[in-house]
Amino acid sequence: MADVQITTEKLGNSIVFLSLAGHLDSITSVSLEETFQKFYDQQIYKFIVATDGLSYISSRGISIFASFLDKVRHQQGDLVLVNPARAVKSIFDMLGLTKIITIVPDQESAVKYLQKMRDPLLDEEMDDWGVKSGELQITTKKLPDNVILITAKGYLDSITSVQFEEAMFKFYDQGVFKFILDLSELNYLSTRGVRILTEFRYRVKEHKGNIVILQPNAAVQYILTKMELSRFISITSDQTEALKQLTPPAE
Repeated sequence: MADVQITTEKLGNSIVFLSLAGHLDSITSVSLEETFQKFYDQQIYKFIVATDGLSYISSRGISIFASFLDKVRHQQGDLVLVNPARAVKSIFDMLGLTKIITIVPDQESAVKYLQKMRDPLLDEEMDDWGVKSGELQITTKKLPDNVILITAKGYLDSITSVQFEEAMFKFYDQGVFKFILDLSELNYLSTRGVRILTEFRYRVKEHKGNIVILQPNAAVQYILTKMELSRFISITSDQTEALKQLTPPAE
């Protein structure tokens, strides 16, 4: 069985450097998750990860990176990748994760980036773009072929995104992996919301499912395009077309 080598080094009191080498698959990725958690439990939330020594990374390994990134950012921390191997970077590119994970060429650049981070000056009710948290209304409907339609109205920000995430994972935990997200009445989409969409799309793809975004308004469409989610998440203005994309004709 292939193995993964993980070496760690504390850089001061608030940053941990991890170097990964070998084969990061569904079994060996447990070691990475445990290593992350060990330092997280010590209230360290800034991580530099060198992956240039990785020869392989599985979907489970990618999932650990995505979920832990979200976890440390909730603590005003971050996770930075240093000079990832071409094969690893191509996977991150394909899944759109390079749009939400910071990548730098060397350890020195990573340290400088993390040292410049500062705690937000906004109060707890302010979103990650400085917008006052609003309300979010979510309705769900079961469609043919085990597809779930989720309609989101209002503001999808760093606070209300918890509600949105829970709504999607409620069905995911029931074995549903095909979703249409109606964002026609969504007025605001934060970076936190973007991260949830990215990670959730990855999760359902693991089960041969997918998500399709329906009728985003101009403001939300701009954010989806700017963050390049439109490159790997399908967007349509017609629910029938969305259903067709999720339920291809039988051979």
